Amino acid sequence: MDILQQIIQLVTILFLLSMVCERIADFLKHYLSQNQLLGIGDTITKYPQDDAREQERTFRILKINVWSGILLAAILKADLIKIFNNIKEPGQTLGWNKISEYGLLDAILLPFGIILTGCFISFGSKFWHDLLDILYQIKNTKRILADPETYKVDNIKTLQKLFNTYQSDFIKAAYHEAKTKFIAIDSVQAIGIKSNDKGYYFEITVNRNEPSIDQFYQYLLDDGTPINIPIKLVVLAENDKIIAHSVDLSAKVFDISQPDNWGTLGVIVKPIDSTSNKRYLLTCCHNVVKPIRKISENESNKIKTGTIDASVTTEIGTVFKADRDHEMDAALVEIDILDKKILNSIPQMGNPQKTRQLFNKDADNVTGYIYGAKSGVESKSVSKGIVKSIYNTIKVKYEDNPEFVLINTISISNNNRAISQGGDSGACVLDSDNNVIGLVVAGNTQVTYVLPITTLLTKLNVQLI
Repeated sequence: MDILQQIIQLVTILFLLSMVCERIADFLKHYLSQNQLLGIGDTITKYPQDDAREQERTFRILKINVWSGILLAAILKADLIKIFNNIKEPGQTLGWNKISEYGLLDAILLPFGIILTGCFISFGSKFWHDLLDILYQIKNTKRILADPETYKVDNIKTLQKLFNTYQSDFIKAAYHEAKTKFIAIDSVQAIGIKSNDKGYYFEITVNRNEPSIDQFYQYLLDDGTPINIPIKLVVLAENDKIIAHSVDLSAKVFDISQPDNWGTLGVIVKPIDSTSNKRYLLTCCHNVVKPIRKISENESNKIKTGTIDASVTTEIGTVFKADRDHEMDAALVEIDILDKKILNSIPQMGNPQKTRQLFNKDADNVTGYIYGAKSGVESKSVSKGIVKSIYNTIKVKYEDNPEFVLINTISISNNNRAISQGGDSGACVLDSDNNVIGLVVAGNTQVTYVLPITTLLTKLNVQLI
């Protein structure tokens, strides 16, 4: 445990004691101030026009606070000297039950330790509250300075929010620990990290009430400090599942041998090697390969694409590479670079720009936009929602396939409604600046799940054109 954490523990104890001390002092000030026997004197009447008498009153209040603090410290045996000497477990020093363990020197110093504690807690809870606030700010500042994500912030407002709600030093580790436990439960369909004005929490989506999941998940920091992370349960409606969004619905991209299972055009990419003239359509593996399987570069699978109304099909290329693992469900369709029918442009949204990797600070701050072959075509408008979480582990139901676990997906919703429909798998998700966030892969009635574009590009060794 570092010295800063030790100081925080000490100040926390003094803060709690000072709150109790204030109650005792208030009692004495309001109910015993006129008691001549005790000789406290009047502490109620203020003298705004008489500085001398007001100073006398203030001094009487100060004496009450000090004696209240000493009284409380004596009752609890709050020995500041002993607390300092046992800073790792300061709470263990309170109480008279271990007085027999005191040596001669401890016994001699005990009255002085109690008086010191009484004087310190007489400062008032506001003093210790403000000091705690400063110490936590220092602690958070140390964490922020050590986090590479800090230096990707581009405005002071975002930096301030990051500073005030900063927990990314442990929340990711806690999430990775928790998801392994919870995703193994049959009723659990998804788990993700979310945040509100109180901090981060885990949202667990289940298909029925799950009494085995508590309201909090306890995670131990490196120094052994327990952190209780709140858990919010979301119960899906009956028969509502997270399904791959390409099943039995009209769209643009499909396997030529099984045209009933369609998906949506994604985004055009090229090899990392800038000298290559090859161009690929990046979409979901389950859109173009049935059954889902890995397609190596030396295999070829002809596919076709329809027009916006899906009434006409045109061959656009061959599956160059396809694969599904726990981080991606993706395929590269090699296309003719001179084919003007396939443009890197999304209806009503324009040309995709740069890629954008999301971070914890982006949750509840970034809007995602899609124009899917189903949602966009039917509504003739862009569908949009707010990014709710960037770390979600989900169980996806594929047609004629068992549930498959995908990790680190992005969740997007609009007033607790998904922004996509079946048939939108592969749809490119953009932010308000047309930067690419990812591709739609699945969803239920409440949430759309997106594969991060940076993960797909890295694993497939390609880049946006």
